[in-house]
Amino acid sequence: MFRPLLKNIAPFIFSILLIGGVIFAYLLPKLQETIVVHKVAMVESMAQSVWSILAELDQQVQTGRLTLDEAQKRAKSIIHSMRYDDVGHNYFWILNYNHVTLVHPYRPDHVGNDLSELTDKNGKKFIAEMVRTAREKGQGLVTYYWQVTDNNQAIELKHSYSKDFRPWQWIIGTGVYMTDVEKEIATLTRQATQVGIVIVLLVTGFSFYFSWSEQRANRKQRRAEEELLNALDKYRIVLNSSPAPTIAYDHQGTIEYVNPAFIQVFGWTEEDMRTRKNDYLPSQHRQIAEDNIRALEQGQAETVAFES
Repeated sequence: MFRPLLKNIAPFIFSILLIGGVIFAYLLPKLQETIVVHKVAMVESMAQSVWSILAELDQQVQTGRLTLDEAQKRAKSIIHSMRYDDVGHNYFWILNYNHVTLVHPYRPDHVGNDLSELTDKNGKKFIAEMVRTAREKGQGLVTYYWQVTDNNQAIELKHSYSKDFRPWQWIIGTGVYMTDVEKEIATLTRQATQVGIVIVLLVTGFSFYFSWSEQRANRKQRRAEEELLNALDKYRIVLNSSPAPTIAYDHQGTIEYVNPAFIQVFGWTEEDMRTRKNDYLPSQHRQIAEDNIRALEQGQAETVAFES
């Protein structure tokens, strides 16, 4: 019973698994690349926003509304408190051309120190690279391992963007942790998996139902055909033993059966009768016979009788 059902739903399940394989093997990695590109573009935009703040403050210095010291103190205060996410992972820091940290909200111990020799866990001098990249190219991306906010035990891969503010010889820095990207991917993967499971269950359920319905209909049809054949066999036995001449037509009026009594009375075999149409009836009764047969075919009567 279950083998035909499984045979019917197997193509649907295979198709869903194939689509799921494509999603997890190809689309999700591509999506991760897209998210990383988006995050990098975001930190670039955020760095540009800070650069614009510094440019506005420098303009006030140029016009005499602020002294350089006042403008820089105000800039440090603003940048120290700036965040662009809900958990504080995305913050800003400021370095000068001498690799000295001027602002860092989570590493105050770095402020005022030369960090040109600071390395990550792989030995990369990322501060020196940030300053060099920004001074040579105006801006750029540096990848390294760094602590998550103020937790120096949580070291994660980070993409950081540095931008040069030449009037003050400052380097603006901000970045995004890969764990944030991985969390987004994990969320999307979990949601895709849940949706996929629901789709598989629904398709499997509907496939089982329709396949079961089809199998049940086929079984009913086979039983009906078997019952009809059995009934025909019984009627044939009865008619073969009947002394009354009997003839059977199909819906097109073609003779399908004559019993032995008919052959004995009329002398025509069943093969002979297949080429005839009501030749055994007197001409004045042929129309009556045809009308009665038509009435039976159209369900206008269950039985009809006439004499000829």
